[in-house]
Formats: sequence, C-alpha cells, structure tokens
Amino acid sequence: MWVRSVHKAPGSIEVDTAVSVRDPQSGRLGDVVLEADPGRYAYGLPIFLALLLAAWLTHRTPGRLGRALLGYLLLLPAQVFSLVMYLWMQLAGAAQYQARLLFIDPWQLELIVYGYQLGVLVLPTLAPVLVWLLLDQRFFKDVIIPGWKRRP
Repeated sequence: MWVRSVHKAPGSIEVDTAVSVRDPQSGRLGDVVLEADPGRYAYGLPIFLALLLAAWLTHRTPGRLGRALLGYLLLLPAQVFSLVMYLWMQLAGAAQYQARLLFIDPWQLELIVYGYQLGVLVLPTLAPVLVWLLLDQRFFKDVIIPGWKRRP
C-alpha cells in the first residue's frame, strides 16, 4: 500500500512511496521518496567471517567454506529486516510520526519505532555472533568453554 516502485543500484536502493506529505516551507504536497544503502546493514557478514576465520586459525577443522556460505544465507533475513526497518523509520519521520498520515494505528507506529531500534542498533552486530555460535558449536565447546572454566 505504501510502495509504488523500487529502484536498485549497487550500493543504493530508492523507494518511491504513495505517501504524500506537506512541505512545511512551501506548503505543497509531495510524495515521499526513501533512500538507503543496503551495505550499511550488511556489516554482520564480515563480523561472522572474521569469527569463522579466527576459529579456523586456532582450531583447524574442515568445512569452513560450507559454514561461510550457510552463514551468509542465515544472515540475509536479519539484513533485510534491518534495511526494511530503516526505510519504514524514514517513512514515519517524513510523516512526522503521525499514524493517521500512514493510515496505520498508533501501536503499529510504535512497533515500527521499536523494530527500527532492534533492526538497526542490535541485530546487525548480534546476528553474526549468534549465527557463528550456531554453526561453530564444536569450537565453542572445545575452546571457549574450557577457557572460561580455567579462569580463576
């Protein structure tokens, strides 16, 4: 209901919306256009690959390439969620956080705000660590946990 078209280019995504807002200076009505850099929310992949590489350098086990590809696939939904929440927050800001301009209920606007905080502030750094823990449990059990137990 909000999106008319999406234009993608390397390093850029532009969303033409059907939401109209009034320009406070000129008073004219205009449609909102949202812009984002998808790479900004994909920095979890380098974090994941660094964790995977560090574990491999200390505890050489086979199957790292397969884990890297699987990790990439598992991180995609988190990156998409972060990007969508960023775009929705831009849209809410353009509508001056007025739920009636977006044709949604106030609780839905609050959900967008909380989803933005989760998707932009927490998920990009937490998701790669969780995916690494899921895919590299053996390293965690063999190296990290015994290291914690040895600490005084």
